[in-house]
Formats: sequence, structure tokens, C-alpha cells
Amino acid sequence: MAWIGDGQAAPPTEVRVAIVLTTGSALPYDYTVLAPAIDAAFEKSLTDYNVQFSPVLCLYEGAGCDSSAAAGQTFIAANNSVDLVIGLMKNIRAAHMWYTDFPFSGKLVRESDRSQSFLVKASKTSRVFVLLMNGLLIRTFMIGAYNLGYTHGEYVFLALDTFRDDILGVNGWEQKDEYDPLAQKAYGALLVLTLRDTSKEQSYIDFVTHVEAVAANRYPLSKVKFNYYLASFYDAVLVFAQCFNETLDEGDPLGRQNINNVVDKAWNRTFAGGATGLIYISEDGDRFDDHAMYDIDGSGAFKVAAEFYGYKEVLTDNYFYDPITPFDWNSGPANLPPPNEPICGYRGEKAICDKTDEILEITLGSCAALAVVFLVISGIVYVFFHRRMEMAQLNILGMWHDIAKAQTATVNYRVSRKLKPDLGSHVSLDPRGLINHPDLIMASSSKTTTATFRGTRVILRVCETGQVSTSVILKEVKMARAITNDNVAKLAGICTGPFRVAVMYEYCSKGSIADLLATETVLLDWLFRFSLIKDLVQGLLAVTNSPLLCHGRLTSTCVFVDAHFVAKVGDYGLPSFFRRAMPSLQDGAFCATLLWTAPERLSRPFDNPTTEGDVYSLAIILSEIVMRERPFFSSGFEPEVIIAKVQKKHHNNFRPKMDANLCPPEISVMIKQCWAHNPMERPRMAQIRSIIKESEKHNTEKGSILDNLIHRMENYTLDLEAVVAEKAELFKAEKEKSDQLLYQILPRVVVDALKRGEQVQPENFDCVTVYYSDIVAFTTLSSASTPNQVVDLLNDLYTIFDNCILKYDAYKVETVGDCYVVASGVPVRNGNRHAGEICRLSLLLLEEIKVFKIRHRPNEQLRLRLGAHTGPCVSGVVGLVMPRYCLFGETITIAGKMESSSLPMRIQISEACERMLKTCGRFDTELRPDGPIVVNDKVQVTTYWLHREILPLS
Repeated sequence: MAWIGDGQAAPPTEVRVAIVLTTGSALPYDYTVLAPAIDAAFEKSLTDYNVQFSPVLCLYEGAGCDSSAAAGQTFIAANNSVDLVIGLMKNIRAAHMWYTDFPFSGKLVRESDRSQSFLVKASKTSRVFVLLMNGLLIRTFMIGAYNLGYTHGEYVFLALDTFRDDILGVNGWEQKDEYDPLAQKAYGALLVLTLRDTSKEQSYIDFVTHVEAVAANRYPLSKVKFNYYLASFYDAVLVFAQCFNETLDEGDPLGRQNINNVVDKAWNRTFAGGATGLIYISEDGDRFDDHAMYDIDGSGAFKVAAEFYGYKEVLTDNYFYDPITPFDWNSGPANLPPPNEPICGYRGEKAICDKTDEILEITLGSCAALAVVFLVISGIVYVFFHRRMEMAQLNILGMWHDIAKAQTATVNYRVSRKLKPDLGSHVSLDPRGLINHPDLIMASSSKTTTATFRGTRVILRVCETGQVSTSVILKEVKMARAITNDNVAKLAGICTGPFRVAVMYEYCSKGSIADLLATETVLLDWLFRFSLIKDLVQGLLAVTNSPLLCHGRLTSTCVFVDAHFVAKVGDYGLPSFFRRAMPSLQDGAFCATLLWTAPERLSRPFDNPTTEGDVYSLAIILSEIVMRERPFFSSGFEPEVIIAKVQKKHHNNFRPKMDANLCPPEISVMIKQCWAHNPMERPRMAQIRSIIKESEKHNTEKGSILDNLIHRMENYTLDLEAVVAEKAELFKAEKEKSDQLLYQILPRVVVDALKRGEQVQPENFDCVTVYYSDIVAFTTLSSASTPNQVVDLLNDLYTIFDNCILKYDAYKVETVGDCYVVASGVPVRNGNRHAGEICRLSLLLLEEIKVFKIRHRPNEQLRLRLGAHTGPCVSGVVGLVMPRYCLFGETITIAGKMESSSLPMRIQISEACERMLKTCGRFDTELRPDGPIVVNDKVQVTTYWLHREILPLS
């Protein structure tokens, strides 16, 4: 701290600092995240070192660290004469790779089995493996190392997890799959290097308290997310503040030309008082951070084995570390680290291991074994490629990159939120994204998802299964493709692994029966309903009479409807694709998928499907068609409760509610028979077809197939007309909203001309009156207020001004900060009335400002300066993006000068305005006694004070 005479503190030293960071991104080093810490550091620099940092924000938008944008903002900062630039070094986590001589193979590993071959090759020259990759890939390598026997104390694996959020976070050894036990054992040979955790140290606690206090005061709506970057930026500001202070104490002047003197003071020394404790900057200007080495214990948890301190390297001339717990080398009871070189040498060349006598025997045995292995592998390869050729001939096997542009139809008909899974509006075609989104899996989906497969529209069904072997695919696809029926959806393609498999069917534009019932504008008479029911039964019969014998997964979401309103059964066959596991937690979303499942199968819904079970599922779908609502909608129960009630046998079995008056009596009786609790009491598919056929004869008008199709299309046309009318009304309402918004941005005559497609030409106005006003001492008021308070102030004030304008023939041209610009006589001419309109408006605004209250400073009184001038001008629309209606000419300049040279709470008008005012009524004006106003160093304008209106013009 510097002092001047009589113990008085010297004024703070101002340092202009440019902050070059991203903004509006989700990055952990975005300015919105770091701002509280930077402000806190600036505050501490002022109190501890008497250095006042004046920030110059050079922010750029973007989702990543854009080096070109950062360079551009740094250039702008340099042109703003800043003394210091604070920013982020791009790719700092990988920077060491550019100057460290690591031997890299230059190859990418794509398959897990390839990782083992790389480990075997590397083990011939080293005992230490450094794994620079993400946590999931490290897990793959460690499992491969375990299978090779490399994790039993002979080798050591090192990995980097800088922020403890990858290997020590979500991508650790435990991934909830069958490889977890293996991975836990393998990680016994893995050591993980991270930044040392200082969150429990007093310096970091003080830092958190300070930053939270600053954030509560300056950023009350944001919650501080503490991370490494906040602490680093905080420390960096304090280091430079101390160096600036020391430079001044030595009498050196500050300036961009002397910045090297400041930087030199930061190098090769240790600083105290930072967020992370002691800070050491090396002689090369690099900060030596503190690190920690983690080792896994017997329970599978990572613990700190050693801590490394950057500042202690200076004290001991060695990279110092403190042992915390003994390293577990995974080498047995002795727990010894592996020797630097194997006993026999890396290639067995040591004399102690010379076994020449056995080489011949080993060689002969190995050759015989290799011959057998070669024959076995050749047979396997032949079978594999033969099956692939057969699959290629079917021309339906694809990969995920063959699928594009998926979309989902919305289901919104009478469905309880309790039964409806919370699904997204689209499907990600990256199969890895489907792992964490079970809602998108077919079996639980109540929406029909479509996609493009090799240029053809298809219905996409994403399955829960991960991978299916080629031999199984070939067998099951052949059985599915063998079914040829107009009411069975044709299998269009399949997609295999590695994370999810998918099945694709021929495109049906109307979605599923569930989607059709959800469209409230679709009229469902019984001619139409009988057609859908017959198609459904016919398709189900085709599946039943095929080698598949039954469907097993029948719901209203897997019966599709094409453009001609023909129902087609899907999701048949392919048991290896549609195979599901019973989840441990049977929540509402899962139970909602079992509403079509027969009670005898609810205990094991994915095993041993039966024809009787299909009949029960058919009855549930028929009840949906009759009632036009989701299954059990009227019950009001949760899905879990519904499943429990359906499964329990009772004299009055729990089933969906049916209104017998909404369907023919024989259909109502048949549905109740189909969902009987005893499977043997349910009718056969052939009986169901006969009942439906007889019922249709007695309940619909006779006609040919063509007549029925024409009737369907007529109903659909009526539906379309209703939809078009509804959409037209919505469009009209939205258009009116858009017009109103445009009228608030541009004059009505300009908007109407643009809507007619006309080009708005510049227009000359012979005589208009232009008004300017601003707030006295607005800059001082703004500096003492927060940005939100300034916005609230201007919004409150301009709302009053805008309401006042509505009372007069005037047009609000623009607002720039506290400057308010209004004109009369433009864009609509009003004769000579424009001067009177502007002057009356000015007098009204003076009255309004006298009673205006500042929300955050109610005891202060706002004061206005007002000015007006009358003369010619030119108007025009400027710009394509956010066009503006602007006025040009000397009249605008003089009007602005009338305002800037006016006095607080006074209205200054030009002589031209005063002359025009005499034709608009009687106004009390006074010649300004202190002479004409000079405009543009050449024009002198005589001005008047406007006091009041005496008598309006009759």
C-alpha cells in the first residue's frame, strides 16, 4: 500500500485489463461463470494492493474455445490501450504433448480386441503404460490388460483425470454391466493423476465465501458453479495486482512499454493468499500446480496415495511429494513395485533364462497347435462370410449411418398422464445416445417414429437389445420375410449394434392405430372401424398361420395404417431383436407398456408368447377402437395398480370400461370373451373373423370394396377440410399478431408498402417538427445503479412517454440510451399542426416527469432537458435485418442542438418552431436572453423558452 503526506493513502493505481472469454456457452470457463470470481479478485486487489482494475470486456459467442475469435478480440483489446489481457489458453490439458518426446504409434484403436494387441506389443519394451484417453476407453484397455495377465503386479498403468470428473467420475470402472467385477480387479494396477483437492483448506473456503458474497450483490439471479477455472482466474488477478504494486513501490512507471517489468516480477517466485494456497510461478512463467495420485482400494473406491506440491520443488530442488497411504501394487503379500526390467529381459535374452534344450520341442508343439487353430479359424471365417453374403442378398442389413431424419408423430388423444411415457419429439440417430434414453426404445414408445433408410421412408422401431449375431439375424429375418400379406407390414431393413439394434418396416403415412385414434378430426363411423378391425384380424391370422405361430407383442402402437387406410400388423417375429429384460424397478412407464398383455403372461411378459395371449391383446385394441381412448383410461388408476388388478383373478375381472351402446352387441360380447381370464375360454382367431364378418353385414350398408374405399376417402376429405379451416384461423390470428408487432417497429404506411412488395423510397418532407430530450446527469445515475435498475428506470419512464405520444399526432422515431426522439408531420403529413403537437407533448412530458418516481431511488427527482426545431427532412427505411425508419437532414441536427444546449426542466425551441407555433394556438414563449445558439460552427439559431399553452387553436 502506497502513502502520501500525513499518512494519507495514495489514490489507487488504475490498470486497464481486457477480459477475452466466451459468452453465452455452457463451458466451465464462460464469462457468465467466471464473472463473480474475477470481480471478487478485482475487489481484493483494490483493498490489499491498492490496484484498481478497470475491465474492458472483449467477449465472443461460441460453443467452444475459438482461437480465431479470441485472437480477434485480443487485437480489439490492444487497440483499446489496455495494460493487461486475461484469457484462457486453448487446449491447456493437452499442451504438454507438444514438447514432450513420447513415442506414439500413430494408430487409432476401434475394436476392443485390438487394444490387447497394442498392449502385447508395448509390453516388449516397457513396464509402464501411460493412457491418454477418455475414461470409457481406459476401461476397455484395462479389461484387455487383465485378460492378458498384465494387472498382477508386473506392469503399472498411469492415467490423467485433471478435474476428477472422468475416471474418478461417471466414466469409472463401474458401468453397471457384466464387466464390472473384471474392471474392478483390473483397476488395481491403475494410478490416476489429478489436480490436488483444496476444497477443505481455509484459503479455498475464504475464496468461496468472498466470491459468493460478490455474486449475491452483483449477480443475484445466478448461482456460482465453483470449478478449477474460477480459482485459477482469481489467483492470476491477485498475482498481477501484487506485481503491479511492487513495481510502483520501486518507482517504475506503469504502461504497456513497461509491462515486461511487471511480468518479470511474477516469474521464479512463490505467492501466498490465493484461492488454492501457495502459488509458484517457474522461471519460464509456468505455474506449477499441486497434484494428487489416486489408487483404488479393496472396496473399489479411489483414495489419495500421494500428493505432489509445485512450490516444494523450489524448496527441495526436486519434485516433492507427501505419501498419504501406501501404494497397492497389486503384486501379492509383498506389495512390491514391478522391477524396471523383467528377470529374463524384455525378449528373454538373459542368460539366467536360457532354455535352448526345450526350444525344439516347444516349436514343434506350437506348429501343430497353430495348424489346428488355422483350420478352425478358416472354417469360422467361411461360415461368417457365407452368412454375410446371404444377408447381403436380402438387401435389408444396414448401419446407423444409413438412417437419417427421424421424426415422431404426436399422440394426444384421451390419454392419462399417468399412462403416457414422457417422450421426446425426435429420435437421435446416434446409437450411443439411445443408451441413456429408454423412452425412445420401441417397446415403451406410444409414438410412431419415421426415418429415411437408403433414401426410402420407413417406420423405425428402436429395440432394447444391444447386438445380435449374424446367424440369428439370418434365421429370424428369413422367417419374417416369408410372411406375405397385405395386412402385414413388410420388413424393410434392420440395423445392428453396437449399442442398439433397430427394425424398419414399410412406410405407413397415417402412423399407427393409436396415432389415428389420437387425431380428433378423423371421423370414425362403423364402416371405417369395421374395415380397420378386419384388416387387423386378417394380419394377425397371417402371422398365426406362419412358422412364427403367434405375435406375442401386439399393441395398438404396432398396428400401422397406410395412406389408403389399410391396417398392417408390425413388430412380429425377430425375437432376438425385440428381446427385453424384466427391469428391477417396474415403474409407471414400464407398466404402461404391459396394458395389452394377458394376465397369465404378466409375471413373465417377454417369455413364451401364445396365440391366446394375442387374442387378449386384440380385445384391448378393439376396446380402444370402440371407446376411442387409451386402455383403462377411465379407471383413473396408476399403471402399477392396473397391472396388479388385471393379474388377480376375481369374479368380476378388472378390464377396460366398455359402453355397450357404442358398438354392435355381438362385438361387445366378443370383446368380453376375448379378454376372459382363462386362456382356454377365449375364442380362436377364425371364430373372431367370422363374428366380425357377420356383424359387418348387419350393421353397415352393403357395397363393393371400391365403394368402401370411396367412402373412406370422402370422410378423410371432410377431415382435411376441417383441419385446413382450423389452420387458416390460426394463421390469420398469427398474421394479425405479426402485423401489430411490425406496426410498433415501423410506421403503418411503410409496413403496408412492404407487405405489398413495394420498395420504400426515400421521401422529402417540406416541414416537420422534431423533438429531442434527455435525462440530466443520467451518466452519474447509471454508474451508481446496477444494469437491471437502469433497465427498469428507462422502461418505466419510456412507458409513460409512449402513452403520452398516443394522445398527439406524433411518431416515436427512436430511443438511444436516455435520449428520446419524436417527430410530427412525418411519416403522415398534418399541415401546420406539427409544431403545436410537439410543443403540447413537451409540456405534458414536463408535467409527467415532475411526479415520476425512480423505483430504486424514490427520494431522487429526475430532470429533463427538451428541445425542438421545425424544418425540412428526408425519411427512409435503413437496413434489411431489423430495418429502422430514420430521419435525415440539418433539421435533425439542429433539434439535437436545441436539446443539448437547453437547461434542466426547460423546453428550448428554435425561431422556426416559434413562428410555426403561432399558427397552432397561443403559447407563452420567451426569447432566450443569452444570445443565439451556434450550430456546426457556422449557423446561428435564435431560440426561445416555451413556458405554457395559453389558449388552444379553435
